[in-house]
Amino acid sequence: MKRSILLTIIALLTISSYAQVWCPPGADWHWGLYGFAMGGHVHRQYMGDTFIGGRMAQRIEESGARIDYLTHDTTLFDDNQYTAVDNGDVLVWVAYGGVWQWDTL
Repeated sequence: MKRSILLTIIALLTISSYAQVWCPPGADWHWGLYGFAMGGHVHRQYMGDTFIGGRMAQRIEESGARIDYLTHDTTLFDDNQYTAVDNGDVLVWVAYGGVWQWDTL
């Protein structure tokens, strides 16, 4: 029930905002990483719009930690991800072979 209400609110916010087709202002995601030999958590948060690679894009800040249960190593990460929308497709800004470009998410 809560999930369907949340999805409806997100859909309405998305429809009412021209710049934000898939990622409404204030979007915030949290999830856990679980596996046989690792665990951790990830937090992503929409931080605002920017211009990159010839497109208006959404800057999403990602942070979290991954723990390797076998070696007991902990890896912390803090990075930005950029997304854009083109004809209803969500694109992500990635580097392939050292060249930055837009790719379908």
